[in-house]
Amino acid sequence: MKNTLLKIALLPVAFFMLTNCGNDDAVDPVASIDAIQANSIEILTGGDAKTWKISSAQLDANGTILDLSSNFNITDDEFIFSGTVENGMLNWRPGHAVNLEGTTNQETLLDYYLGPISSSVTFYTDSGTSLTTLDGAFTFDVVDANTITGVLTTSGRQASGDLSITLTQKMQADYASIPANGLDFSLVTSFTTENSNILGAEIATGFIGSYSENSFYIITRDDSQITIPGDPGPEQILKFNIDTNTFEENLFYQDQYVTKRLNIINNELVVFGGQFANTYPLNPNGDPTSIFQHDLALTRFGFSVQNDLAYITGGDTAQNDLANKIRSYNYITNEIQEIAILPVTRFRSDNEVVNDKLYIFGGRNGFNIGNPIPEKESYILNILTGEITSFDMPDDPYSSNASRNEHLIYVGYETRTDNGSDDDDSFDKTINFGVYNTLDDSFTVLAHNLDDSAEFTTIEAMTVFNGNLYVIYGDTSNPATVSIFSAPI
Repeated sequence: MKNTLLKIALLPVAFFMLTNCGNDDAVDPVASIDAIQANSIEILTGGDAKTWKISSAQLDANGTILDLSSNFNITDDEFIFSGTVENGMLNWRPGHAVNLEGTTNQETLLDYYLGPISSSVTFYTDSGTSLTTLDGAFTFDVVDANTITGVLTTSGRQASGDLSITLTQKMQADYASIPANGLDFSLVTSFTTENSNILGAEIATGFIGSYSENSFYIITRDDSQITIPGDPGPEQILKFNIDTNTFEENLFYQDQYVTKRLNIINNELVVFGGQFANTYPLNPNGDPTSIFQHDLALTRFGFSVQNDLAYITGGDTAQNDLANKIRSYNYITNEIQEIAILPVTRFRSDNEVVNDKLYIFGGRNGFNIGNPIPEKESYILNILTGEITSFDMPDDPYSSNASRNEHLIYVGYETRTDNGSDDDDSFDKTINFGVYNTLDDSFTVLAHNLDDSAEFTTIEAMTVFNGNLYVIYGDTSNPATVSIFSAPI
């Protein structure tokens, strides 16, 4: 392919040489450019659709060149080219945004997951190898059969700065893979707590990792710190710094339900609770920077984010009347919209979003009233079209947690079986893990080494970051020992 490109590229030179020599069979320069453009499109698309990755990235930060090549928000980008010379297309999957206004490597890191962007691709006039897309925000050159070089000037809301990038073809080995030997968990840290809701409330606790802070956050309602009898405990944020192995605590007193889902949008902590949505900086210090009272009265609902929108599934305390709704929450405008209706109700069912599709895993058809039934049927909402499809998990999850790793979604879920006891609250419980592959819509069950032999031992929440799956694990007795375990993935 390289030799072919070289020969075609020499055609315009041959044209001038032949013309100067008076050759009547001179090469048509327009035909030459057409041939070069056709060859460039063949390289970009592979004849159909071809995926490229960023192999190197340098940011010019006011004259200082920063090498961002190994940053998490660079390695997760995908550029998928398709189409023809006349109708070339790019589907850019940026993953997490890059702060192009950063002046240090650390400042360029953003916990800010973005959805795909589609844009036409056009050649510059009289060029066979120079192209532009994303409304001029990405200009690039086809160098050879496996190299594209260009300048990207946009990423999320940050739209200034010149990111010089080199793209190479993304191969199968470059994709995140499912651990062949399952999950081997080891202890990260543990602590004892009394009358807290970190454990035992079944996906009521929020948990997420921050790449830019190299920390993870736990959000719960801590009823051990009630100051007025009869009032609920404060909203408690625990930040664990992996570098220093230390916790920091932030408390905010607010009358709200126990369920608190947590995510990060554009380097801000967004805590979405049953009645309020609170926003904090990544180093919370006191009250939230913004408070939005939505009064939806939600509990044990799913929550995930893409762009500036969070997606909320199920969990209405009105039970079967309303718990089948899918809503979007815009944390910039505080607008909540109902965007779809599931064919069933769902509680204790987590969700995750990958490239404009929302995946909802198992859960129960009710909260606590009327002996709710766990169900394996799970759902996919195409956010762009509104289409809902379904698939079955291998088991019937009583509750589920989900966390994204590129195109893979890790799912931690609990199953329960009757142990024959006369006690209605006695059962055999099993902790399970699996991975949903969004590329081929397959579900793989993973072996693991967490002990679930004790009746009240559970996983309460989980998150993926820094190449590891982290889980909140422990016994729901009071006082409880809360443990954080991690497994490399």
